[in-house]
Amino acid sequence: MALNDPTDVTSLSYRLRSKRDHFLREFLLRNDRSIIDLGGTSDYWRRVGLDFLKDNGFTFTIVNMEETELGEGPFKRMVGNACQIVEDARLVTGKQMRELFPDADFQRERFAGLTKSWIAMRG
Repeated sequence: MALNDPTDVTSLSYRLRSKRDHFLREFLLRNDRSIIDLGGTSDYWRRVGLDFLKDNGFTFTIVNMEETELGEGPFKRMVGNACQIVEDARLVTGKQMRELFPDADFQRERFAGLTKSWIAMRG
């Protein structure tokens, strides 16, 4: 079994992302329909479902260092350095997230018992 192949349904990466897919659909429906993904891929968003994305009017601008093939879907490409766009970004703790977004609900994604990412939702 491959551990980190997001296209292999038996991989750990695929299974972890699958858990997040349902949550992500719900999150998307409660928020803006125009999304900028820095350093992402269209494959990531296809996991949510092309029909779901199209039927709900989502558009995605995917920013990467070089031109990438996006394939079918509501995707636009932008060539640029995502690191320069977010060069002042830094990691924050759960406590800091709650201070920054006091009226938000939080979803924590964990891997091997460690927090991998936070998503703050208002709405």
